[in-house]
Amino acid sequence: MNKIRVRFAPSPTGFPHVGNVRTALFNYLLAKNTGGSFVLRIEDTDRERYVEGSVESIVYALNLLGISPDEGYGFGGEFGPYVQSERLELYDTVAREMVKKGFAYVCDCPEERIEELRAKLREEKKNPMYDRFCRNRNIPYQGISSLKENGQVVRFAAPLEGVTSYKDYLRGTVSFKNDTIDDMVLLKRDGFPTYNFANVIDDHLMNITHVLRGEEFISSTPKHVLLYRSMGWIEPQFIHLPLILGADKKRLSKRHGSVSISDYEKDGILPEAMFNFLSLLGWSPGNNEEILSREETISKFSLEGLSKSPAVFDLKKLEWINSIYVSKLSGLDIYEKSKIFLQAEGIDTEAFDKGYCSKVFEILKTRLPKLSDSAERAKYFFQDPVEYDYTAWEKSVISVPKIDLYLERLHENIKDLTLGTKEDFERCLRDTSKSFEVKPNLLIHALRVSLTGLPAGPGLFEICEVLGVEAVSRRLSKAILKIKQHY
Repeated sequence: MNKIRVRFAPSPTGFPHVGNVRTALFNYLLAKNTGGSFVLRIEDTDRERYVEGSVESIVYALNLLGISPDEGYGFGGEFGPYVQSERLELYDTVAREMVKKGFAYVCDCPEERIEELRAKLREEKKNPMYDRFCRNRNIPYQGISSLKENGQVVRFAAPLEGVTSYKDYLRGTVSFKNDTIDDMVLLKRDGFPTYNFANVIDDHLMNITHVLRGEEFISSTPKHVLLYRSMGWIEPQFIHLPLILGADKKRLSKRHGSVSISDYEKDGILPEAMFNFLSLLGWSPGNNEEILSREETISKFSLEGLSKSPAVFDLKKLEWINSIYVSKLSGLDIYEKSKIFLQAEGIDTEAFDKGYCSKVFEILKTRLPKLSDSAERAKYFFQDPVEYDYTAWEKSVISVPKIDLYLERLHENIKDLTLGTKEDFERCLRDTSKSFEVKPNLLIHALRVSLTGLPAGPGLFEICEVLGVEAVSRRLSKAILKIKQHY
C-alpha cells in the first residue's frame, strides 16, 4: 500500500505512562505528517492482568494530548472490531490454517509439566524452552472452544536451524538464531490468543505498514517475522523506539516521580507542553529547536529525525517547556486553570473580581513552572501574610537600623497616593529613601517582605500596583507594628 498506516495498540493492564503515550504520539505524528492513518486498537487478550478502567484512562490520555485516531476503538472503521477479545473467530481461522499447513500444532502438556521442565532448565542455566514433546503427535485442532475443555494450547512450530533476520529502521539488520526461538504458544487454554499471535494477525488484516514501538519488543520481533512468513504475509517496517531513562540514566520508573500522564496533568503541566516535551523524547527536528507548536511538530516530524540512543526524561526540562507555554497564556486563562490548585490550598478568590485575578497572574505568568505552583506564588495577593520568611525578615528588616522610621515615613507617603500606579509607588519609595539619604534598595527589600512575606518575586512596584494603595498601606502598617513589638 502507498498510504502509511500505523497503530497504537495498548494492553489495558494498567494506566498509561510516559512510554505508552510517547509511542502513541510518534505513531500519530508519522500518520499526520504523511497523510496516513492512525489506528487505535485495544489488545485485551491477557485476561488475568486486565485492569478495570484502564481502557478509559488510555482514551483519556490520548484525548488530553489531542492524539486523535483516524479509526479504531471508539472511532469505527472498515477493519473492526478494534478490540481483540471481539476478534476470536479471526484468530481461530488463522490457527486452523497454520495447523493444517504444519506451521503450528496442538499441545496438551499439563502446565505442571511445563513448569517443571523450565525450572530444570533454569537450574542447568539453559534457555527455559519447551521441549517440543507434542510437535509430532498430530493432535487434531478442534477450535478455540475445545482448548479449555481438553487442556490444550496451540503452539508455533519454530524452525530448528538457521537464522531469522529482519530490518529495523533505526538499527539495520537484526538477526536471531532459530534454535533460540521457542515453540511459542499462539492460542492459550482459555481460547484467547497470545500477544505475539494476535498482534501479527491484526497488523496484517488492518494493513499496518509501519510498526513503531518500544525497543523492548526487539527480541519478540523474530517471532512475529516467522509468523508473517509462515502465512506468506508481507511484514511491516519495524521501528523500535529508544528507551526513556530517568535523569540518573536508569530506566524510567515510579522512583523518578510521576510517570502517569494524568499525574502530570494534576501537577499543572499543560497538555500542549507535554505534547511538545514528549515529541522530543527520541526525536529531534534539527537546528536545536525545542519549543514547537503541534502544527510545527507535525510538519517537521520524520523517521530520519528519530534517535536510537536512549531519551532522558528531564523533569526540569519539562517544567521549563511548561513555563514557556504558561507565559503565552493571558493572566485570566492562567487564573482559570489555577483555580483548582488555589482552592486545594484554601485560598478563596471569590471575593476578588476577575480583573484583579487577571492582573495577579499577568505578573506571575513568567514565574510558574507548573500551575500547581500558583497557590504558593499567588497566595499573598489574596491573603495578607501571616508569617514572614524568617531569614528575609531578619536580614532585610529587623537588622536594618531605623527601618521602622523609614517604613513609617514611606507609609505616610503611600497613604497620600491617589492613583497607585507602579510609577507612583516607585517615585514614592525613592523620594522617601532620598529624604533619609539611604539607598532605595534598603527600602525595596524591607517593603517586599512586609507586603508578601517573601524575599523574592515579581517586580515590587508591579506587586504594589496590583494590590492597590489600601492593601499596601494595611500590610505595611502591620509590618511596622511587628517591628516595634520586636524592639
